[in-house]
Amino acid sequence: MDAERMLQRKSDSSQPATAIGFDTLFDLLERVERIGHQASGFHDWLRHFMKVVCDFTGWKLGHAWAPCADNPEELSSIKIWYIQQGVHVESFKAKTETLRFKSGIGLPGRVHEKKKCDWIFDVIEDDNYPRKPFAKEGGLKGGYGCPVFLMGEVAAVIEFYDDRPADPDPLLIRLLEYLGTQVAPVLERSRAAQRRSELAQDLETMFSRCVEDISDAAQRVRQIAETVSKLSDDARTNSRSSSEASAQSSHQVRDVSDATGEFLTTIDEIQGELAGTRSTVSTATDRIVAAKGTFESLKAGAQEIEGIVEIINKIAEKTKLLSLNATIEASRAGEMGAGFAVVASEVKELAAQTEQSTNDIAQRVHEIQAFATEALQEFEAISGTISRISDLTTTISSSMDAQQQRGQTISENANAADEQSQQASSTVKDVVRQLAEINDNASEVFQTACEFAERIQKLQGEVSGFVTEIRRS
Repeated sequence: MDAERMLQRKSDSSQPATAIGFDTLFDLLERVERIGHQASGFHDWLRHFMKVVCDFTGWKLGHAWAPCADNPEELSSIKIWYIQQGVHVESFKAKTETLRFKSGIGLPGRVHEKKKCDWIFDVIEDDNYPRKPFAKEGGLKGGYGCPVFLMGEVAAVIEFYDDRPADPDPLLIRLLEYLGTQVAPVLERSRAAQRRSELAQDLETMFSRCVEDISDAAQRVRQIAETVSKLSDDARTNSRSSSEASAQSSHQVRDVSDATGEFLTTIDEIQGELAGTRSTVSTATDRIVAAKGTFESLKAGAQEIEGIVEIINKIAEKTKLLSLNATIEASRAGEMGAGFAVVASEVKELAAQTEQSTNDIAQRVHEIQAFATEALQEFEAISGTISRISDLTTTISSSMDAQQQRGQTISENANAADEQSQQASSTVKDVVRQLAEINDNASEVFQTACEFAERIQKLQGEVSGFVTEIRRS
């Protein structure tokens, strides 16, 4: 066995203070091989591997690094740790998970560069160890690094730390290097399990989609069958009603024919009434025109009166002026002009009365003019209304002519409809018979769809069980 030959080689390094026996190393080898068979994946293997090594050596913690996806020459934490109980390295852990190490830098970078195990006697004293303050705070001293290989390349670097300076056993270092090459079967098994899981998921998704589509189709078929059955029942009921209605419609068609004759007679009477209405409207129009002329003459006469009133007002003004002059002259004449003053006073009073009367007349004339103007506007509106009535009577008369023609057409169609109703009654009876056959077929389709849906549900359960078994394997 390669592992046995490897363990039997003599190391070039100096022996540690306390050598580890072969039996103990074989026990470690068996435990690592066991977790290789039990691990569910690469990360799970790393976690268990660190625990086994720490338990075996007494080291305080283990942590895993991996090449960065954007730069394989740099390492970053994959945040997989194993920390012994009672060890407090919170600051060290937090800082570690934020760092990236280039190949050759720090303990993990040195292991990545050399592609073999390496160690640091005391990380606090080492110049190529960037995490000194945090390691010191956590009480860490000795550091050990182990590469994990996959297809000849470093897939991960595991670092271990102890609170004692590093004192590695050469056989242990060789065993760790050997164990770091044995992860390929674990990863391949993990990938195979992942592929099986993905295939099972795809199969389940595809089958679930197919089952869903088929179930939906079966449900639609069932709904269609129910709808067809209901429609056929309704149609049969309606068809029976139609058969009875056909007989009634024949009588009703005859009634329509009789009513059409009465309708035509009524149209003739309406046309006679419309002729009388047109004559009355024409007479009203003539009277409106005559009344309009009378009010226009009244308006003109009022305007003439207004002119005469204005003349009288001017005469009254002059009379008032003359009476004022006469009063002044009578005052100058003294007693000899006393009688003349009385006459001037009366003339002045008459002039004032004349002015008041002419103002009243002017007010009345203005009111007459306003009434005449309003009356003329009303006559214009009435004339327009009568004109529209005349147009409407003409339109109605034309419509009555058209209705008369339609009535004659209805009468002719009613006779034809009577014959067609009798034919429809015979056809409806045939439809009722055919609908009964459709209803029977729809019932069979409905039953088949129900059975099909049940079988699909059963098949879905069987496939789900099959997929579960695939995932477990």
